[in-house]
Amino acid sequence: MSNEIYISEALSNETRLRILLIAQDAALCVKCLVASLKVPQPTVSRHLSIMKKCGLLKREQKATHSYYSVDFSGEYSSLKRKLVLAYQEELKDKEPYLSDRKRFMEYMKCSSDGNCALPISEGGAGKKEKQ
Repeated sequence: MSNEIYISEALSNETRLRILLIAQDAALCVKCLVASLKVPQPTVSRHLSIMKKCGLLKREQKATHSYYSVDFSGEYSSLKRKLVLAYQEELKDKEPYLSDRKRFMEYMKCSSDGNCALPISEGGAGKKEKQ
């Protein structure tokens, strides 16, 4: 099966769409995604693996944390960018995506360890912002 089919299949799941819409703004650890989506950790990890395999997400390791962000590089970069932007535009004000965003923002304010998200820079995940 070709990669564009894998991308389409990856986007056919609501949980993966929810992850995609949150991960486009920052590189996030699994703990932050679990808190934002209110989905069990094994479920989040399984969906991250599927999205990474098809090239929608990339993973960056920093010390003991893995951070996931949308990967607009590589094969089908233009297709991935257009799909993510289209989904964001259509879904940003609808549930459950709106609630996910609110929980994400609240979690980031209350996060005690400050290691849950890295800002996105030009080339991907950047340095952690000071809290």
